[in-house]
Amino acid sequence: MAPRDQLGDVADFGGGRLEKLAARRDPRLFLPPVLETLAHVALGQTDAAKISLVSARRLRPELTLREIEISHGRRAVKALADLWTEAPLA
Repeated sequence: MAPRDQLGDVADFGGGRLEKLAARRDPRLFLPPVLETLAHVALGQTDAAKISLVSARRLRPELTLREIEISHGRRAVKALADLWTEAPLA
């Protein structure tokens, strides 16, 4: 199954380029690293996904899977569920 088929258009972002640009504009934003994480997951880049998820959780330590479900959808939560416990808080 192609990455695009698994998570919709998330893989079209090229593994985080646009997300990194958004984060540079306002480093307090935690949603771009979440989107970057999803792109890495869709592309099968587990190590990079863990790094960007840790970054999102550093920016927002109280971030929950429920918030990700609200902002990115249920498929996103399913994709991140395994990584969630592997990506510790700062």
